[in-house]
Amino acid sequence: MSEVLEHLVDPWSVLRKLHPLLKHGALVLSGSPNVAHYRTVLMLLRGDWKLTDSGLMDRTHLRWFTPMTYARLFEETGYEVLSTVGLGQDGFKARVASRLLFGSCDWLWARQIKVTARCV
Repeated sequence: MSEVLEHLVDPWSVLRKLHPLLKHGALVLSGSPNVAHYRTVLMLLRGDWKLTDSGLMDRTHLRWFTPMTYARLFEETGYEVLSTVGLGQDGFKARVASRLLFGSCDWLWARQIKVTARCV
């Protein structure tokens, strides 16, 4: 379900309806943009919320998630979250910032969130 759930009015309902259609133990792979990315945080600090034609601030997005809230979406709808990973963290600035902050804010550099969950 890569790049799907953030476009839905009620992704919680969709995940609940999908649950009984899956076998016990089935894996669900899903990805979404990370609204906690540093560029979005900087935009908010400037007092702005500008939608665009594509990317994180795509105007067709109805929901925005952080790594924590994306994982919670699955947990609240009956799935066991096996992993939550930030993608797109490579780059010199991200590596330096991660070291300076002892890895405490690595989610700021992730452009995407990848969740692997299991149907329980």
